[in-house]
Amino acid sequence: MLSDDLEEKVDFDAVKKEISEGELDIRYIRIIYEGLTEEEIKKLQKQDDRVEVKDKKVIAPYPSDSNPLYQDKATGILYLPA
Repeated sequence: MLSDDLEEKVDFDAVKKEISEGELDIRYIRIIYEGLTEEEIKKLQKQDDRVEVKDKKVIAPYPSDSNPLYQDKATGILYLPA
């Protein structure tokens, strides 16, 4: 589900479904963003202090409420090993 093409959007409905069905553990999911403003990055960091900024990409934990901010700027999902 990791995308290099900004035109290809993340299917958050599929991710939410897999979480609700117990197929994914929310603790090991990260969202990859590109094109966020400084203000948007700060808002994500305020939501969770584990947000990382690397090479113009932002990697943020999947929020516990399953409603990620800035879904239109998400370019991929990263699944960490359990």
